[in-house]
Amino acid sequence: NPTRANSRCSHKNLSILLTFAEIIEKITEAAGQIREKKYMRGKFLGKGGLPSVSTTDPELNKSYAVKVVEKASLTKQRAKLKLMSEIKIHKQMEHPKIVHLEKYFEDKDNVYIILELCPNLSLNDMIKR
Repeated sequence: NPTRANSRCSHKNLSILLTFAEIIEKITEAAGQIREKKYMRGKFLGKGGLPSVSTTDPELNKSYAVKVVEKASLTKQRAKLKLMSEIKIHKQMEHPKIVHLEKYFEDKDNVYIILELCPNLSLNDMIKR
C-alpha cells in the first residue's frame, strides 16, 4: 500500500484523525492568491498501515478517504523519502482495481493523503469472510 507507514505511528495518527473536524488545504491560485479548501471529517474507516476516516469535500459534495501522516513520525530522512516515493508511485497507478489517489498536501504538522472512497469491504475483510 503506497500510504503504509511504520506501525508505531498508527496510534498517534489515529488520535489525530479522531480529533479534527476539518482539514484545510491551502491552494495557491494562478494570481498568487491563497484560498482554503475544507474537507469535513466523516466516520472512522479502519486502521490498516495508517488509520483512515471518510471526508467530504463540500465544494464538490464528494466523499473521499483520508489518511494522515504526522510529520513528527517521519524522524529519519529515509522515512520521508519513502513516503514521498510511495505517493508518487501511487499517483501514477491507473487501474479500476486499485484505489485512486486523488491528491496529497501538507501543512506544518501533517501530510494528508486523499484517496478514492471504496464503499465495500477492504480486501482483508473479504478474506476474513
